[in-house]
Amino acid sequence: MKIGLTTRAAVAADADAVCTVLRLAILETCVDDHRHEPAILDAWLGNKHPAQVAAWMAVPANYMVVAEMALADQPHVAGGDIGSVGIVGVALINQAGKLALCHVLPQAQRHGVGTALLRAAEAKAREWGVGTVRIDGTRNSQQFYARFGYNDAGRDKTSYGLECNLLWKELNASPGTSPGTSPGHNSGSKRFCSCNPHPSL
Repeated sequence: MKIGLTTRAAVAADADAVCTVLRLAILETCVDDHRHEPAILDAWLGNKHPAQVAAWMAVPANYMVVAEMALADQPHVAGGDIGSVGIVGVALINQAGKLALCHVLPQAQRHGVGTALLRAAEAKAREWGVGTVRIDGTRNSQQFYARFGYNDAGRDKTSYGLECNLLWKELNASPGTSPGTSPGHNSGSKRFCSCNPHPSL
């Protein structure tokens, strides 16, 4: 049962809970992508620790948003006990239009958490004046993003060796019109997140 799903900007004190969400989401819901291959998992999870997460939060060009919700029948909500409000999802977008993170705690999926995170991230992008958002889509996420108007630009490879699909969306495109901006275009902004030397977090 979900109770009071809310989103807010992340703060440094959230770093531990955010790491729990990231690691569990990758390990449990992205199996089709990492296939339990140690090299991929080590690279993918290697920077998912509290100090690095707090550093990402501190970069002015980044916006990290967390989703909080009480799951009365779920004992493992990050940062809380049964019935308490805890962090169940996290997203990070930067001023280059890169949606670098968008993950939901496995037991909190299908409760609208991903939708809330994506809407919050897109709202921040619009506030910044970003015209195009893009994300490296995992196999389990592609249908989700397609429902929100994200286009598939073909196969891509992340810095940690994962084959994915580059997904993109024009935020100001009208329904039914053909996008007029390429997935790499972003009003002169730099292409990748300043919080990491690689394009993928």
